[in-house]
Amino acid sequence: SHFCATTNADHGSNFALYFGSDVTCNYAPNTLRQNGVARSPQIDLRQATAPVMISFKYFLETEREGTAYDIATVQAEIAGTDQFTVLASNVSSAAPEAKLCDGTGQWKEAVIDVSQYIGHFMQVNLTFDTVDGLNNAYAGFYVDDLKVIHPVTPAGEGEGEGEGEGSAGGEGEGEGEGEGSAGGEGEGEGEGQ
Repeated sequence: SHFCATTNADHGSNFALYFGSDVTCNYAPNTLRQNGVARSPQIDLRQATAPVMISFKYFLETEREGTAYDIATVQAEIAGTDQFTVLASNVSSAAPEAKLCDGTGQWKEAVIDVSQYIGHFMQVNLTFDTVDGLNNAYAGFYVDDLKVIHPVTPAGEGEGEGEGEGSAGGEGEGEGEGEGSAGGEGEGEGEGQ
C-alpha cells in the first residue's frame, strides 16, 4: 500500500489522496506492515505574516486501538531539515486541537496553525503506518483539498488632524484622511509657515 490518487473518495471531489488499495478500498493487501508518506512541495512562507494556517478535508477509518496501531499523522518541517513536528494525529495522546477523528464515517475538516514556520520554506507530510499486518481491512486515510490559508487583513482606515511647531521657528498644521493597505489611497491638506 501507498498513497495514491483515488476517485473512490465519495465526497463530491473528483480525486483525493488515499493510503491503501484503490481496488479493495482498504489497506490490507497482505499480512505485512504497511506504511507510507506523501510529501507536499515546498511552501514559501518567507514573506508571510501571522496567522498562517493549513486546512484539509480527511476521512479516517482504522481499527482505532489508541496509540498502538494504524497511525495517521500530519507533519510539518522547515524544508530540507528532515526534522518533522507532528501537527495532528489519530493517536489517543494527541491534544484535542490536533486530534484526527477516527471512525466517524464522515469527512471532516482540520485547520492547523503553522505560523511557527513563517520566515522559511515549509513542507507538509501525510503519513500512515499500520504498525502490524493484522486488522487492516478498514477504509484507511483519505486527504483532500490541502491548502495554505493566509487571511488578508482588511484595509485600515483613519483620519487625523494636527498642528505643530518646529525648533527652527517653523509652524504647521494639517488635516488628512486615508485608507491604507498595499496600494491604499488617501488624501490630505496642509499649510505651513
